[in-house]
Amino acid sequence: MTTLSFSPLLPWLVVIPFLVICLGFSTYAVFRRMRGAIPRFLTFLIAGIWLLNPISHRIAYKPGASDVYVVLDESPSMQMAHRQAEARAALEKIRNAAGQESGLNLKIIHATDSGSEGTTLFTDLQNAVTDPRRFAGAIFITDGMVHDAPPRLPRIFAADTGRGPRPLNVVLTGKKEETDRQIMVLEAPTYGIVGKDASIVIKVIDHGSTEKHKAQVSLQAGHAAPQHVTVETGHAETLKVPVKAAGDMPVVIQVSPLQGEMTTANNIETLHINGIRERLKVLLVSGAPNPGERVWRRLLRSDPAVDLVHFTILRAPEQDDGTSTDEMALVVFPTQALFEKKIDQFDLIILDGFKTMGLLPDAYMENIARFVQGGGGLLLLTGPEFLEDGSLKDTPLAQILPATAEAHGVMDRKFVPQLTPLGQRHPVVNGLPPHWGPWYRALNVAPASVKGDVVMKGPDENPLLVLGQAGEGRVAMLFSDQIWLWSRGEGGGGPQAQLLRRLAHWLMKEPALEAEQLSGQISGNRLDITRHSLQPRIDEPVEVTRPDSSHFTLSLHSDGKGAFTNHAVVQPSPGIWRLKQGDLESFVLPEHAETLEGQDLRATSSRLDPLVQQSSGHIVWSNNFDAETRLSLHPGRYGRSVWAFPPGREADPSRMKTRQILPPWISALSIIFCIFFAWWRERKI
Repeated sequence: MTTLSFSPLLPWLVVIPFLVICLGFSTYAVFRRMRGAIPRFLTFLIAGIWLLNPISHRIAYKPGASDVYVVLDESPSMQMAHRQAEARAALEKIRNAAGQESGLNLKIIHATDSGSEGTTLFTDLQNAVTDPRRFAGAIFITDGMVHDAPPRLPRIFAADTGRGPRPLNVVLTGKKEETDRQIMVLEAPTYGIVGKDASIVIKVIDHGSTEKHKAQVSLQAGHAAPQHVTVETGHAETLKVPVKAAGDMPVVIQVSPLQGEMTTANNIETLHINGIRERLKVLLVSGAPNPGERVWRRLLRSDPAVDLVHFTILRAPEQDDGTSTDEMALVVFPTQALFEKKIDQFDLIILDGFKTMGLLPDAYMENIARFVQGGGGLLLLTGPEFLEDGSLKDTPLAQILPATAEAHGVMDRKFVPQLTPLGQRHPVVNGLPPHWGPWYRALNVAPASVKGDVVMKGPDENPLLVLGQAGEGRVAMLFSDQIWLWSRGEGGGGPQAQLLRRLAHWLMKEPALEAEQLSGQISGNRLDITRHSLQPRIDEPVEVTRPDSSHFTLSLHSDGKGAFTNHAVVQPSPGIWRLKQGDLESFVLPEHAETLEGQDLRATSSRLDPLVQQSSGHIVWSNNFDAETRLSLHPGRYGRSVWAFPPGREADPSRMKTRQILPPWISALSIIFCIFFAWWRERKI
């Protein structure tokens, strides 16, 4: 092998500028066809080559040690059946064979699954080879599911001069003609509309089988009873999943096993569907025009998932200022339609500074109370009007209110709302931005009337925001009409948008805002359980039920901020894991990452056989691997039990030759000749 190098007679910073300047002027003279330009150009060219001092090195090689790389596949598919034991036995046979051949070095590469790229034996091999001249070939011990197998042999196996390609030999673990059934989720929604069906498109594939079969598919969503359908393998099928409630819903899809298949590990798929309401219908009634109603309208109308119906009462019915009835309002307040016929169509009713004023009879107030007790939400924002005679506290609505105010209990003074100890653990207000501006008015709440959770307090530790339950529904009361000041930036403002949005979604039973929550997560072999609670202490353990119905219990420890946690080391078997603590129940699915490795777990020769043939190597199944197989460094030896590898090469210093391409005496004579020729050419007229 001959290589070329340069050993400049002067520093590079001198040689390069000199050559650029000289050759530049010479090239210019040539293009201008000036007399003697070509001899000048040759003079500078020869001088430049002489200054660069090119040197040729002729390297001779002699036979040397050979490195044979054994790539041991340790991907997850190799853990199936007895493949790992077969691989270890094959590796031991190869070690014994290598020990009988002097000059052959065996190097072991442990190749694991590389995640989304699958099994990458060729990549691992090329990264491990340090000296290509000593590389004599490779032996793969694998199940054949190699995901980086190229269409042709990589360059590292390329032939040397006078040699054939370096061989690739393969020992396959497992059995021939294996079959495996796999279920694939082709399409699945992330979200589903509550009250409607979500569509999941699946496909059942029988690898290694050309026949069509009927398969039984079981689908279980949450704690609902499993659905069973019959599908034909090889065809996409659509399954319908009813979304019955808001929040996370785990879904498990499992297919019946194929007779004789090697494993059922890929016969199950898990996914999550988050149930959401299609459109939230909100009724907002303002008792009179006020600065706060603009905040509500802007907040609710900015949410594309909310249908808002808003009415503002401009004056009381008993007021008479002589205005014609045709000019009083553009739209008549439809009390009967809203509070009798269509009240059940709403999800949330907001009464902002509302007083009856004879507008709503007690029968309508009873309808609102029944609406809440049946599962609806009610939010009251109260001011001085709540203390007047005939206000909401004097109607049948009082039976569901979580608190009420004392007579003549208006406190007109500056204060900054604060969280109560209970509020610091409640998800509705916990975590709000800490810096709040002042308010200037609040109602004095009667302590004996409080039946809900006080999460915010006003002046003199007085309850300011109270959350309560009423039957299946919820009620929230804010005993101040000053929250709009935060939207104006008073004293730095405050989180009015976040607070009102959380209140609205808590009233509509958003799962993430539940005061009592039980949740879990399985990552790897670790199960993490978290319980959020308003209680300062929880002694009851969590009962964990595995997919196979076995169970164990786990005690929780408080973090002092309303959360109770613990973890356990588990074997993450696929399926729904159930967590139960008292009346709370939650479902957990092990984290499942779809990988190339898990799609097809069969042992196969189809991916590596073409490459083995290109390299004139051998491919054998482990149960046919002959213990008498020899590894030889004599390429002329052939036979089923002889795996021949070419000998390696190493440089022979005694035969290395180095010489200057342009010796100084040749350079000097050439330069003198060119200068004389240029002088002779220029003197001619």
